[in-house]
Amino acid sequence: MKKLYKKSASGFTLIEVIIVLAIVGILAVGLSMGLIKGVESYLFAGEATQLSQKAQVAMARIKKELTYAENIQTATTTRIAYQSSLDGETYVIERSGNKIDMYRSVNGVTQESGILIDNVSEAQALFSYFKADGSAWVRTPTNFNELTQIRVQLSLRQSNGETLNFQTTINPRQTDLKNVPALN
Repeated sequence: MKKLYKKSASGFTLIEVIIVLAIVGILAVGLSMGLIKGVESYLFAGEATQLSQKAQVAMARIKKELTYAENIQTATTTRIAYQSSLDGETYVIERSGNKIDMYRSVNGVTQESGILIDNVSEAQALFSYFKADGSAWVRTPTNFNELTQIRVQLSLRQSNGETLNFQTTINPRQTDLKNVPALN
């Protein structure tokens, strides 16, 4: 009687092991790329939130200051010097480089300087001035009462190169013009 030896069928072939490892490697790369993108999105959203909060604080401060401005001495796209009706002091708000500074000026000498916000884009006008008819207002020694609107625009740079834009409009209260909405 002849004995038949049965070949054992247990285990995997080398080709099967290589194919499984390749599939697992492809899945691992895909999942890690998705995880990296998720973490990047989370970090950029956090940075955008932080920049938005800084911009809101800076815009609120600028709006508060310029609402009670009178006797504007300098009015350019990057700088405004004015006298406050609240305390009679002269204040300056200006963009210098990539930051916006605010300081009190006494006889042209800077006092109590402070940075309102940084990471500001230098490509855009910070201040725009308008008359009641929507035309541009240009400062002269006697035309402060023609100023009805100051528009402030900020563009902040994120670390990924994108910019966040913010804008507010201020209606100075120390003019003789009444700032009321137009009725249709």
